[in-house]
Amino acid sequence: MLPNTVRTPNKKKKWIIIGVIALIVIVAAINIFVMQGKKKGASTNADAVSFEKVTERKLNNTKLISGQVKPGNIESFYADPAKGKVKDIEVKEGQEVEKGTKLFSYDNEEINLQMKQAELDQKMADMRYDQG
Repeated sequence: MLPNTVRTPNKKKKWIIIGVIALIVIVAAINIFVMQGKKKGASTNADAVSFEKVTERKLNNTKLISGQVKPGNIESFYADPAKGKVKDIEVKEGQEVEKGTKLFSYDNEEINLQMKQAELDQKMADMRYDQG
């Protein structure tokens, strides 16, 4: 009986080793099967193309900031009394203007009289030329 008792632990050890090896093989087979399934699923998703209809929409990217706005370039113009009195002011204070915009006009009676006199002199010269 003694020899049978010695063999029993070897048989158990042998079956345990076979069981562990079988378990490792089964886990490896399942892992390989799952990984191949993921690769196939990933490749079909990568090959699939989806299309979206383009629509126009307004993007709203507004930021509310408190503060004070100051212009970068301010020029001041003053009336020249030698040119006469200011007749009309064409722009309002603080209005943004571009180059060439009429700001104000002068009313100078002396210059107006000189212009009328020059026009009369021109007419007289034209009449003398036509007679002569």
